[in-house]
Amino acid sequence: MAMEAIQTPTTLDMPRRLFHPVTGVVSLTSLFNDVTELLSAYPDITIAYIHLPNSELVEDRYGWEAHEAFIRMSTNYLQGVSSQFRKDRGDSLLMHAFADDYVLLTPQRKDDEKLEAILADGVMRHLGAMDKDLASVSKVYVGLESLRAFSRVHNERLVYRGILEAASRAMDVGQRELMAQARVLDQVLKVRNFQMHYQPIVVADSASIFGYEALVRCQADELRSPLVLFDIAERSGRTRPLNRTLRDITIQALPDLPTTERMFINLHVDDFSDPQLLDPPELMLKNASRIVLEVTERAAILDVESFKEHLDIMRGYGFLIAIDDLGSGYSALNTLADIEPDFIKFDMALIRGIDTNPVRQNLVRNMRAFADDLGIQVVAEGVETRGEYETVRDIGCHLIQGYYFAKPALPFVRELEASAF
Repeated sequence: MAMEAIQTPTTLDMPRRLFHPVTGVVSLTSLFNDVTELLSAYPDITIAYIHLPNSELVEDRYGWEAHEAFIRMSTNYLQGVSSQFRKDRGDSLLMHAFADDYVLLTPQRKDDEKLEAILADGVMRHLGAMDKDLASVSKVYVGLESLRAFSRVHNERLVYRGILEAASRAMDVGQRELMAQARVLDQVLKVRNFQMHYQPIVVADSASIFGYEALVRCQADELRSPLVLFDIAERSGRTRPLNRTLRDITIQALPDLPTTERMFINLHVDDFSDPQLLDPPELMLKNASRIVLEVTERAAILDVESFKEHLDIMRGYGFLIAIDDLGSGYSALNTLADIEPDFIKFDMALIRGIDTNPVRQNLVRNMRAFADDLGIQVVAEGVETRGEYETVRDIGCHLIQGYYFAKPALPFVRELEASAF
């Protein structure tokens, strides 16, 4: 039997339509025939690269469903812009580029330098109208590049060059803004312009206060959202000085906390290698048995052996350990095995609506049973309704945290919401 000739496909041989699975927008590599037609029909085109750097932050904090809603909302606006350009300019192409970024190509106009602000502001307004919480942690950066057909360069390579240049300019805008925000953070750290608010953690069966989680509220408008604050600190290399400051403020409040109650303090994985934490101040050491150090399961532990060594040092002082956001990030069972915590806190994405979701109920029940076998207490986070409270209590969660009992406040909340009883 004769063998069929083997053909090596080129980019232009690829299917003409490859779609993003969430938004339905055509992918970059399947539109080059269309781009060629655009370059043939118009002497100059404008490439706009729309960069959404915080889409990962949205997914980490709110979950994949919120992330998909976030990119759908962005897509809806940009599709509307592209449709209007087709009417006004005769043509327009919108496509997905890398990650959750977009590329818009349209026949050039003299005032296209305004597109950078128009597109960025437009996406933000659209997000704000649809969901203020998502908009509050979102950023949009736009880079522009002009493109003219050039017979000596293949159109595919010409377009790639233009997209990369536009992407570089979008990233430059983001980098300049990051540095400006980092300067604000430096000033905030200098004057310690933070307040720590404390949210009660409640015993499920008795609805009595077990302890509090310390949650930061930055007083600078640009960094008021904790998500933005920590994102800026991490991206600008200021996580350790920020967390040192917040720990110190929290520790100063310990004398006001009843001696029977515990303080839960959030830490970054990197904090466990911080010499200042490994050799704690006297007030922290004095209250070690009442302090629970929380490490989020969202963050990867890159050097497990070193992390465990530092964890043992902290345990030697008497500190308790908690895994925060369990079920939201990296392998939950591996994290439990590596850390062997005293507490695990179920991510609010597992708890929200659990009273009407048998799958989540079964998942939390099995994880709670596993924790019981290891002698670990479990905390259900994000409880907001009586139905959620009664469900996680009946499943066997030992501790409860959420707006149903109290919002974070300063000073310590002593009276829980009446509706909780």
